[in-house]
Amino acid sequence: MKRLLSISLLLMTFVWVFDAQPDTSVNHNLFQCDDGSFIPVLSFCDGIKDCNDGSDEIVTSSSCPGCNTDEIGCHLPSQNRTCTIRKSYVCNGVVKCHNATPCDVNCPSHYRCENNNCVERTTLCNGNEWDGCQEDDNWSSGAGFKCIRQGSVCRLPHQLLQDEVQDCDQGDDLCFIFSPKSDEKSFNRSRCYKCLDGSMIIPRYRVCDGVIDCSDLSDECLCEEEVIPEICRHVKSRIPQTSENKITAASDDEENPCRLGEVYCGNGTCINRTSVCDTIADCSDNRDERYSYCGDTLKCKDGLLQDAGAKCRCDTSGYSVAGTLCDGVADCPPPGSSPYLIARWIDPPGAPADECLARCPLLGSNQIYSCGVPVAGAVSGNPPSRIRCRQIKEIFPPPRPPVRRPTQPIRLQPNSSANLTLFTSHFPTTPFPSPTPFLVTVELPIDSNAECNGTVECDADATDEMNCPNRFYCSAGNRINIPSSSVCDGIVDCNEGEDEFGQDCPGRFYCSSLNNSLVSITNDTICDFIINCDDSSDETSCTEDGRFYCENGVPLFVEKRQMFDGRGDCSDLSDECPTDENSRNENTFSSRYELIANPVLRAFVWIMGLMAIIGNAVVIIYESCQFPKRDSKLLRANHLLVLNLAIADFLMGLYLIILGVEVAIYSGNYCVNKLYWLSSTTCGTMGVLVVLSSETSVITLGLMTTLRLYAVLKPLSSSTKPTQGQVLIGISFAWIFSILLAFIPLAPNLDYLYTDVAWVEDNPYFQNATVKFSSAQRWIEKLFTFDPSFIEHPDQAIDDVKRATSWGQLQSVIHDQNGSQTLQTSRFYGYYSADSVCIPRLFVTRDDNAWGLSLAITIFNFLAFTYVACAYAVILWVSRKTMMKAGTSGSSRATSKDKSKKLQNKVLRLVVTDFCCWVPISIMAFIKFSGIPVSNVAYAVSAIILLPINSALNPILYSNFIDNIIERVHSRLQTSSQVTSNADHTANPKSSKGTNV
Repeated sequence: MKRLLSISLLLMTFVWVFDAQPDTSVNHNLFQCDDGSFIPVLSFCDGIKDCNDGSDEIVTSSSCPGCNTDEIGCHLPSQNRTCTIRKSYVCNGVVKCHNATPCDVNCPSHYRCENNNCVERTTLCNGNEWDGCQEDDNWSSGAGFKCIRQGSVCRLPHQLLQDEVQDCDQGDDLCFIFSPKSDEKSFNRSRCYKCLDGSMIIPRYRVCDGVIDCSDLSDECLCEEEVIPEICRHVKSRIPQTSENKITAASDDEENPCRLGEVYCGNGTCINRTSVCDTIADCSDNRDERYSYCGDTLKCKDGLLQDAGAKCRCDTSGYSVAGTLCDGVADCPPPGSSPYLIARWIDPPGAPADECLARCPLLGSNQIYSCGVPVAGAVSGNPPSRIRCRQIKEIFPPPRPPVRRPTQPIRLQPNSSANLTLFTSHFPTTPFPSPTPFLVTVELPIDSNAECNGTVECDADATDEMNCPNRFYCSAGNRINIPSSSVCDGIVDCNEGEDEFGQDCPGRFYCSSLNNSLVSITNDTICDFIINCDDSSDETSCTEDGRFYCENGVPLFVEKRQMFDGRGDCSDLSDECPTDENSRNENTFSSRYELIANPVLRAFVWIMGLMAIIGNAVVIIYESCQFPKRDSKLLRANHLLVLNLAIADFLMGLYLIILGVEVAIYSGNYCVNKLYWLSSTTCGTMGVLVVLSSETSVITLGLMTTLRLYAVLKPLSSSTKPTQGQVLIGISFAWIFSILLAFIPLAPNLDYLYTDVAWVEDNPYFQNATVKFSSAQRWIEKLFTFDPSFIEHPDQAIDDVKRATSWGQLQSVIHDQNGSQTLQTSRFYGYYSADSVCIPRLFVTRDDNAWGLSLAITIFNFLAFTYVACAYAVILWVSRKTMMKAGTSGSSRATSKDKSKKLQNKVLRLVVTDFCCWVPISIMAFIKFSGIPVSNVAYAVSAIILLPINSALNPILYSNFIDNIIERVHSRLQTSSQVTSNADHTANPKSSKGTNV
């Protein structure tokens, strides 16, 4: 009897094995109990507790109340039961739950297609269109989210951007920030960008890169004019055509007849802008699929002669093949090709789409391909079929049903109806122990595709991998062989790596690091701005393309266009502040480390500042004390003007001291803080002090000159005029006029002239973080074409943009129209932010919006100097003439001559210092305005030395206080010398007498 049962059990086992599907790998998987033991996975949720702790039979519902976060309720229709199971078993495919796919439990290894299928992420951009989602077409061009995946450009399906799984090598696809405490997520604007129509998300760094990524063209056509693709100039816009944005049509006079937002193809044809870069050539000249901004979206069969040399798409199914138009090489395979059907052109040459349908010219003396003959091709290979294979399988016998054993002897009555009840009620259940697996050799069918695929399916004899053509055999490991095309492809397929290192692989660059399977790349991928090697060695010695290598290597490099854009793309900001100061020597004063780079100028700031502060403070105190003692109106007027001049020059000294302090504060790290400093209130205040001091000083000097000229020409009237009121009116005019000049650049409604640059937050359309007012106006005008929230609004809004004169007015236009884009400005750079020392823009050209004010100040100061110089010449001539007439006796003539000499010296000092201050600055300003370049060194000397020189020297030149001190010191020296001489005479009378003789 036992023998019969054993034979029956063995037969049942073989029947079960042969009735199974060809893929019986599930028999190799085990289910781990909570206590750590293992049971066959087929025993999970079968109604029998195989685990000692019963963890394989925890019955629940599909909602799985009370389950942990890593558990679900798995329903098995075959058992009509729902049990608790860990999600990992669903993710790795060990257990197939009827109510939950790997996508339902958010397995990072899978993602859901648009048609609701659940596929593995390993199918992304693997070159096979048959094993993944339909939207994963394996093309890296066209609209969509493109990033680097496994060293190659991959266009990700849009749904992959909504999770926390990193699919791109650099994490570009992590476009949302997930809250750890809730299911809420926020869009990461610093990493990703939403197209204006809301249909797509793309990497932020791909905005304004010259390649179309958004289907509505908003990632490129809203950029600045010098970087937008040509197709953007064909879009019907609300903006009037100018020489900068005029479309290129069949003739220069042809107008764009399209509706707003449509693309003009020429010859009266218009298309929707979403038809650009969609692989369908809608325009007769293929401008909607141009390679320069679409990539290889153009189908080879639609190629034109003007597209020669561009990449195109071959007409294939199931896999992606790109061709090059008119390069003499048949890239496109014949029709009927597939991954399983290898097709080649046969003799005579056929008609490849990339060479013939593009109407290519004759290549050389003879045309390589006979484009006139019908398409012909030779197809090799067979469609998949079923073959039989000998395999070794580990068999788990079906578990035996539980047996009820009596606990006490019991007598059964024959033919009794109570026997069954009696048996079941008095015999407890005793399960058999888990069956022990055993190995058997079976013959199972497999697909012919599994033959010669490098993996042994026929593990009994490995006949499926023997004598395979076009295969390279590995020396050891799980991979028996690999396709010959995989040899020297840069990826290690054999365990020992002999497919890459044991072969002669020409035209390849070997990476230094071997942490990844990618060990070499083709030479044409070196310096292509894509890091392929683990150690980045393929991109570390590229100097000819203008890239900048970050000094701390994070990231390794940035493109040339990212340098000096104010954004700091390198983590150490070295792209904004390179150590090599010669990399961009455009700043007049500063360097990477110092607000004023030249140490001599830094010292001069303190010297001139202290002289101006101390000298003018002394003059202010002295003149304030002496003013009540003056009876003459002329003297009182002169002292008022000297006091006013000292106050004005004191402001210049205050500016210099503040500048010196800020130089010390920013010493060592100026460049990093440059944009903050130039937009600070302190910098603006310093600029106001410069204009206020210099212009009040100039006007005061003119008033003093006028007063002295009047005293010389009208000596009798000068005793009663000018009155104190008249002098105060002149002083008031000087301050009011200077205040107006200083604060005009800060007027809010004149931003377009003086505060024409602002820091714009979070806007990828501008090449620089600091944006000009005119560029912002232009950008807002474009929004009315490309932003759906603006399209239906009246043209009145565009007129408001054109009439705007301040940043606030531009922002209000967007706010009032409820646009999806904003113009967030946080810092402003204007008339006093041209240089690190915060002086006004002295040297300007017609290209500067504020040239009118700067030129007016320069002309005014130059005329003021001319007037002062001429007036003092008259004063000197009249004074000398008057003194010569007044002196008759010898002593009187000597006194007049001495006074005349002192006056000449004083006038000479006044004219020379005024000349050194304003004439060089004015002349250089005129030269610069005429278009002749002026050295930055000259500008630095003018701003730091020439401009404040009068403020430091005026106390010596115009006040008698210093002269009095000099005279007193001189008098004391003479007195001391005379006393010493008298003492010597008393001590040696004879000698003295002899001397007198």
